[in-house]
Amino acid sequence: MGEGNYITLALNLLIILPVATGVIVGFAKGASRSFLSLILIGVAVIASFLSCGALLEVVKDIEINGQTIRDAITTALISSELPESVVNVALNAIFSVAKTLIFILTFILGGCLLRLIIYPILKAIFIHGKKKTMVSRLVGVGLGLVCGVLTSFNIVAPIT
Repeated sequence: MGEGNYITLALNLLIILPVATGVIVGFAKGASRSFLSLILIGVAVIASFLSCGALLEVVKDIEINGQTIRDAITTALISSELPESVVNVALNAIFSVAKTLIFILTFILGGCLLRLIIYPILKAIFIHGKKKTMVSRLVGVGLGLVCGVLTSFNIVAPIT
């Protein structure tokens, strides 16, 4: 199996696993709890989108051995004697990859924090111990599918 096949397999798993998990969890949770999960995923997406640019600037300005990361990368590229246009493209590419990674990390960490802190509070307020009907479970499957697709999209789309 070639290197490209491993990358394709990894990307397929990053798409399929969240969707399948969303469907199964949606069935188990039912409509109300799946709707709360969907809202929290939406909040995580918006928070990640709004914060990744500022976090990238913070990362660029981190000092290592008396030099910021931005300056260290720029110096390394300039000392490689590449043309200035290539250096600019390389810098943009490096920082685009970094921004993508920051987006994915903030999405995952923000989602986990929301699930650990906010979800139990909202669940206690809005969800009461009613027995789930089959209709509620099927609606939960649909909402879980949407949650899984959103999660997959926000992890894979920045990569591709």
